Amino acid sequence: MRRFCMFCRTADILWNVPWCSLFASLAWQIWKRRNDVVFHNIVLPDASITSCSLTWAKHYTHNAILGAKSPSLVQLETLVSDAPELKWARLNVDGAVSVPLNAGKIGGLIQSKDGDWVVGFVKAISHSDVLHAELWALFEGMSLVWRYGFDSFLVCSDCKQVVELVNSPLAGSSVLSLVRAIHQLRQEHWASKVLWISRDDNHCADALAKLANPSNF
Repeated sequence: MRRFCMFCRTADILWNVPWCSLFASLAWQIWKRRNDVVFHNIVLPDASITSCSLTWAKHYTHNAILGAKSPSLVQLETLVSDAPELKWARLNVDGAVSVPLNAGKIGGLIQSKDGDWVVGFVKAISHSDVLHAELWALFEGMSLVWRYGFDSFLVCSDCKQVVELVNSPLAGSSVLSLVRAIHQLRQEHWASKVLWISRDDNHCADALAKLANPSNF
């Protein structure tokens, strides 16, 4: 309890976040972590609870202060700002397919706006083609960004087809379920942008994807 009080007091003094907003955010994050453990067997570090709680409390306070500005305008300004108030991340993703077995592997990494490593991931996705492997990498990466409490993010992929599909005005009604799922994630009040980059510039995500063990899901 003493540590909690000190955390709230520090947040109030350093970041001008009211303790009532922080308390509500903490309660919500604890509930989300409980659901992740029970339903998805996902265990995140305890420190991520305070970090995500502070981020969402700052998000709420920031939007309350802005008042008359619409959420879409706030998100756009956050995305293009050199020093955004909200928690910003860069996500690089890539998918790979082992030709003899058609075994799909995906990987990616999240960096903060300062370029610091936050977390990386690798995963096998069984039989797949290149397009679906790239889409799975994007979906899993965005889900991870959401769980870590980032408010705005830039996604970089070296697959032009994926970038075109998810940026299409018709993404919400795409015949591909993964494109629709990604579109739905992007509607969760985030500021997001998906860009194409060259394979050479995406070598870290590519290396991670190739680390996945096809026999371990």
